[in-house]
Amino acid sequence: MLKLIKNELIKIFKRKNIYILLAIWIIIIVIYNLFEKFSSPDVDINIQYQRAYNNDKLLLVNYDNLNVDDSYEEIEERIITYRIKLFKECIINN
Repeated sequence: MLKLIKNELIKIFKRKNIYILLAIWIIIIVIYNLFEKFSSPDVDINIQYQRAYNNDKLLLVNYDNLNVDDSYEEIEERIITYRIKLFKECIINN
């Protein structure tokens, strides 16, 4: 069984097209990662948590005046979750 697999892999890797496809595949992955890195300004997770935390705090302050789909308790739970995540990130980074 191992000889059969070995022979099939040898057949596959003898073709030059495979190496060209692998190179193209790696280039596409690298270009995509670079594009994502430079196109999104919110790469830092702490900034994302801080923004979400601030948005939810504003929702709680103005909850009576806004038409919000989430309940007050759900927003409070999210705020607690953001606090915990921000605290963990601060501990990990320091």
